[in-house]
Amino acid sequence: MLPKYISSISLVIMMLIMVADVLLRALFNHPIIGAYDLVGIFLLLTTVFGISIVISKEKEILIDLIDRIIPIKLVKFLKFLTNILTFLIFCFLLYSMINPAISSWKYGDISLELGVPIWFLWLISVIGVSGIILISLGKILKVKIFIHPFIKKK
Repeated sequence: MLPKYISSISLVIMMLIMVADVLLRALFNHPIIGAYDLVGIFLLLTTVFGISIVISKEKEILIDLIDRIIPIKLVKFLKFLTNILTFLIFCFLLYSMINPAISSWKYGDISLELGVPIWFLWLISVIGVSGIILISLGKILKVKIFIHPFIKKK
C-alpha cells in the first residue's frame, strides 16, 4: 500500500527534522533553514495519506457505548451511516479546497522559508482527500480498494 509507505516515511522524516532542528539550535545556535516548511509538508503527507489507511482498515476511534444494548442490525445501520457521513464530509472538504487552490495558483503564493509553491501543497491535499473519498465510497459499496493481488485474505 503506497499510502502506508508515504505516511510512515513522512512521519519519520518529520520527526528527524524536528529533532535535528532542536539539537542544532541548542548545541550550535544554528537551526535548520526551512525546517518549518518541511515539517508542514511532511505533516500534510502524513495526515492525508494516513487517514486513508485508517479508514480502509476500519481502525477509526470507536466509542461503543450502545453497541451491546441495541440490535445488531441497528449497529450495522449506524456503521453504514457513518460511512456515508465520512464520504460526504470528505467530499465537502475536497469541494472546499478548490477555490483556495486556484487562488494560490493565480497569485503565485509560496511557502515562508523554502519558497515552495502553495498550489503544489493543495495538489497533494486534493490527491490525498480524493483517495479518502474513493476508500469511503468503496466501504459504502462494499468494495475492497488497495488489496494487493498476492496477499491472501484471512
